[in-house]
Amino acid sequence: MMRPVYLVDYTMFDAPEQLKVDFYATQMAAWNWKCVSKEKHEFVSKIFLASGISTTRTAVPACIQPTLTTEPKTDLNSAQAECKMVYGQVISEVLRKTGLQATDIDILITNTSIYCPTPSIASLVINMFKMREDVQAYHMGGMGCAFGVVGLNLVRDMLIAHPGKICLFVSSEIITSAFYPGQRQEALLTNALFRMGGSAAIL
Repeated sequence: MMRPVYLVDYTMFDAPEQLKVDFYATQMAAWNWKCVSKEKHEFVSKIFLASGISTTRTAVPACIQPTLTTEPKTDLNSAQAECKMVYGQVISEVLRKTGLQATDIDILITNTSIYCPTPSIASLVINMFKMREDVQAYHMGGMGCAFGVVGLNLVRDMLIAHPGKICLFVSSEIITSAFYPGQRQEALLTNALFRMGGSAAIL
C-alpha cells in the first residue's frame, strides 16, 4: 500500500499595492512605449477584457508596467528581482505559518516555465534562506501550466522514497521574462494574460 503524503500548509503571493494594475490607466500609459502600435494595443485590450481577469486586483512587475516605467525592461536583473520578491514572500510566509525554519527543509522543489537561470532558482532559494548544504534541491522549468501537477507528482514520489522528510514545493511564473515587445499576436497573449503569482507548500 502506498504511503500517504500530507499537505501541512500553503501560502500564495500577495503583491504590494503599488504593483497592482489599474487596467485602464495602464492602457493609457502604454501609448508612451515605443514598442506599442494601434493594432497591438487593441488586440491585447480585447484579449484581456474577454478573459475575466480583474481590471484592478492583479499585479505586474514595475519593470514591465507602463505606469511605472518609460520602456519595458526584461533583462536578467529585472527578472531576478521579481523572482526574489515572489519566492521570498511565499516561502517566508509558509515557514511562519508552519513554525518551521529553513534549515528544517529536507527536499526543495521549485518551478517556473520561462525564467530558468543558471544557477537555478532552487540554488537562489537555498542561498536566500541559508538552507542546509545537504538539502535535496530540484528545479523544473519549461513545462508551462502543467507543472503544478507534475511537480506534485515529484513531491509525492520523493516523500514516499524518503519517509519522514519535509518538502518545500514552490511554484510560480516570473512574467518579466515572458513579456513580448514584438507584433506577433500569438506571442502577445502572455502580455495580455500573465500576471505575478506564486505559491509555496509544505508537505
